[in-house]
Amino acid sequence: MLTACAVLTRGLIGVLFPVGTIIGFIILTRGWKRWRELHLVSGTLIFLAIAVPWHVIAELRAPGFLWSYFINEHVKRALGTRWPPDYDATPLPIWWAAHLAWFFPWSVFLPLAIKQFRSPRTWWKQMTVEAQARLLLFAWFGVVFVFFSLVVGSRMEYYAFGGWPAVTILIGLGMARAEERRDQWLPRLQAVLAAIGLALGGVLTWAVWQAARVRATGDISTLLKTHPNDFYRLSMGHLFDLTPQAFADLRTPALIAAACFSAGFVATWLVGRTRRVMTSAVVLGVTMAVFIFAANLAYGVFEPHMSSRPLAAAILKHLRTGDQIAVYGEFDPASSVSFYTHRQLLIWNGRYNNLELGSHYPDAPRIFFTDQTFPAMWMDPLRMFLVVPQEQREAAYQRLPKDHTWLLMESGGKAVYVNHPLTPGQPSLAQSQVASNSGF
Repeated sequence: MLTACAVLTRGLIGVLFPVGTIIGFIILTRGWKRWRELHLVSGTLIFLAIAVPWHVIAELRAPGFLWSYFINEHVKRALGTRWPPDYDATPLPIWWAAHLAWFFPWSVFLPLAIKQFRSPRTWWKQMTVEAQARLLLFAWFGVVFVFFSLVVGSRMEYYAFGGWPAVTILIGLGMARAEERRDQWLPRLQAVLAAIGLALGGVLTWAVWQAARVRATGDISTLLKTHPNDFYRLSMGHLFDLTPQAFADLRTPALIAAACFSAGFVATWLVGRTRRVMTSAVVLGVTMAVFIFAANLAYGVFEPHMSSRPLAAAILKHLRTGDQIAVYGEFDPASSVSFYTHRQLLIWNGRYNNLELGSHYPDAPRIFFTDQTFPAMWMDPLRMFLVVPQEQREAAYQRLPKDHTWLLMESGGKAVYVNHPLTPGQPSLAQSQVASNSGF
């Protein structure tokens, strides 16, 4: 039942990963007789009863769905032949290394998890339930991570989320065993963590010091370095937007994080040296709890850059029944505007990538417009708001009639325009351009 639900929510990997893990475990342990414990016939019938109906109905209502979903979005995406090609594969060495960052600081203790891996010579002998459970965890982790290591089409580190629980359990088990046995590796790894913490704390403190003379803007996007849109297909791409000046808006969370990395990790090591393993674990846990608080503060600072909620809030102040909202270009960058305003967005010159195939279905909403159809709507007496993502601002600006367009708000490099003035005397884009050229 759970596997069927996983297929409904996650597609084919919902059945591939659990079945692959079970098959791998049985092969490793030579437990062929355990097939009987799986109740294959009844289990398969329950799986089909839950997973099949929705897919059949989707195909009947939208012919071509099964090919698009299973072949184009699963098989072809994995092989790198999916259309449209709006995805990338993180290079394999970077993909593996990125997991060290995602698991940090617990990734420092990975050697303790690896020590839980039993010698292959013991796999086919009589194993305790605990030993079998550990081997199952390694099979679980191995199936997920090996699969995405072999995929050449689309590969991001967060694709491996399905294997992360196994890794976290193994790290926790390794640390617990090291604490019980007074393993000398535990304080050594804590010393490594303390050294990394001091280095990271020093870098963050230096970055804040570099931005000491920079005035906080409240909109961090003005202090960031931007890259081409394709660059952000990598999940950690926005990390490279940071500049020393950006820490003018990140002073508080950066200093809290610096204190966590330096003081917290060093305290973990010092307490661990006294063999107070429980206290040491508590110190590390509290340190990371405070760091998560700092990370949450940082997310708030990035809101104008990463979210469209400020734009939606500005629109809601003026939105009336009958008004329409449109987005220029792809829907994704402005999707949260639709969420916060509870309105369906019209899309101007955005019929590509993920929405292209579905937009041609007979029952698809008529929300896609081109340069031939949208301008007439913009000149209509009906009021319309246009959300323009940062990477599309130049293209939209060239197409909008300057004397019939008014700027509502700019935030995070994005803009909202409206086709009628919202206040008496509000200057249009043409009037603002004339005033700017005149030096006023």
